Amino acid sequence: MALNIIKSTIKVGAKRPFTFLHMTDTHLTRTNSSDTSERTVFAKQRRDAYFKTADEELEFAQNYSEKTGYPIIHTGDLVDFITQENLIVAREFAQKTDMLFIAGNHEIHTCPNNVFCEEDFTKDLNNKQKNLDATNEFFQNDIDFFLKEINGVNLVGI
Repeated sequence: MALNIIKSTIKVGAKRPFTFLHMTDTHLTRTNSSDTSERTVFAKQRRDAYFKTADEELEFAQNYSEKTGYPIIHTGDLVDFITQENLIVAREFAQKTDMLFIAGNHEIHTCPNNVFCEEDFTKDLNNKQKNLDATNEFFQNDIDFFLKEINGVNLVGI
């Protein structure tokens, strides 16, 4: 599998040019034996319907980053919903790459009823900081806010 690499040049006043790989919306849908059978079915339905290539995308990005030396900036929704297995896979990816990650809305979703619905969304919003803090433990940078300077350019993730 090859992702569609779009090369863009943006003039932002950098002291010297730099390059990074930008990713977003990977949506891992992993479960393990600690999840219920309903959760496993839900994850499979989500993967089959929308996110069949998530694992291949991470592998491609990791290989591309290693080959080129480009850091990765992932701007949210690395996971589709919070499960232990999704967060373990996300952490392993982050540890294997030079990656900055900022949370998207899916990094707070637990999907307690194994659906994406208004009721679950409201529950997750009420527990947003708790869910975000739990997810944040799996990453090297603060996924709620980061600041990194590269060649005189401040990259900010909020």
